[in-house]
Amino acid sequence: MRNTTNSGRPSAKLEPRQREVLIMIGASGLSYDEAAKICGCPTGTIKSRVNRARTELAHLLSIEGPEDFEEDRVIAAVIAGRRPRGHGAS
Repeated sequence: MRNTTNSGRPSAKLEPRQREVLIMIGASGLSYDEAAKICGCPTGTIKSRVNRARTELAHLLSIEGPEDFEEDRVIAAVIAGRRPRGHGAS
């Protein structure tokens, strides 16, 4: 990771709806469909929010790609948009 000074909580800088779905999908392991039901919106909306949140978070952290997190497969998987092996159902 390149920018670790004065970063505080970069996720706090995300739009609330983007932060919410990024946590649901990336951290909690919910499916897009499950998150859509919870949020009361179409699955496509959830996918868009997650994509925008990942892009913005990567920008805030000066991340160019998953290779910046090779030592942490969970973070690399979240940035890359997939679940790591052994974490939740497929």
